[in-house]
Amino acid sequence: MINLIFAAFVLALLAGLLMLRRGARRSPRWHKQPVTLVGAALLTGGCMVVVWGFGVFAGGLDVRETCELTHHTTYDQAWRDSAGADGTSYFPLANACNEHVSLVPSWVNPTIVVLAVLTVSALALALFRVTRAVARGTTRARRARTITPPPELVLGDRATTTTSTADSSEAPD
Repeated sequence: MINLIFAAFVLALLAGLLMLRRGARRSPRWHKQPVTLVGAALLTGGCMVVVWGFGVFAGGLDVRETCELTHHTTYDQAWRDSAGADGTSYFPLANACNEHVSLVPSWVNPTIVVLAVLTVSALALALFRVTRAVARGTTRARRARTITPPPELVLGDRATTTTSTADSSEAPD
């Protein structure tokens, strides 16, 4: 399980960094690029998985030994049985030795919530930016299809350079 968590974090970190780099390089307004927002969502999602994994494995493999040797408290199996589900839960993370001592650090659950909110917000903003660009028609493909007239045909401050001259092969009337 720890290998899966580590692999998810590494892949999310690499993909997120590549997307952030690509989005930040293109425009000075990098926070408005959907690719950059998806990269940020991957980074925060990967960090969320790592924090969750840290909380899940905070008790170690043998909870009794962790309680007695590391936290110097008594392990109460009767209380864990009465608490239900062996005294553990996956969200909010809980792994208790007894009714007073929990093996999961207090910062883990709030951090998971904050990272989840940041991940969902970044994905929602990226989706909003993409749908708005499609609705406005400002996608890159549409911008590439616009035809600009050659500079000699553009009217402005200077006179046009195209002049109408009679062809010398025509006979005058």
